[in-house]
Amino acid sequence: MTILITQLIRRSSNVALPQQKRQRGASYFEFAVVVIIFAILSGILLRKMQFYQVESERLTVQQVATSLRAALASRAVSLYLRGNEAEVKALARQNPMEWLERRPSNYAGEFESPKPGVVPDGYWYFDKSTATLSYLLKERELFGGNDAKRLNFKVKFAQNPSNITNNHEGPGIGGVTLEQTED
Repeated sequence: MTILITQLIRRSSNVALPQQKRQRGASYFEFAVVVIIFAILSGILLRKMQFYQVESERLTVQQVATSLRAALASRAVSLYLRGNEAEVKALARQNPMEWLERRPSNYAGEFESPKPGVVPDGYWYFDKSTATLSYLLKERELFGGNDAKRLNFKVKFAQNPSNITNNHEGPGIGGVTLEQTED
């Protein structure tokens, strides 16, 4: 019986040796394929993340501009209803961020002709010398990849048709807007 067990052990160990040689692990080729696939997927993921960062910045700027336009309209209507039409012109020199109940967290403040680098990218600021509200872009691809590094907004007055025939100066109700400028 001992001889039988010894022969079985020898046979089983002989069978195990060729299997162990085949199960060494991944070859260099298989490893290279895995690395290439991982690099391609990482590149796709990074491009998608960059797209969402640009889109997020665009939507955030759009949201703040919409809030500012609504605050301007509210303020202008309030002045008209109180009979202070002359004060509407003063809105053009005011900082639009003061009209908001709560300023955005990326508002840097008021500056007098700020030099480049004073206000970080991704922040709003008001230039008192030109009465312009500006946003410094983080991502230049935000609006078509142009070289513009900032977006500028100014309060402008528009003559609506009912005021054209009148001889008084100043905009009528709805004649004041916050527009993006090319400056």
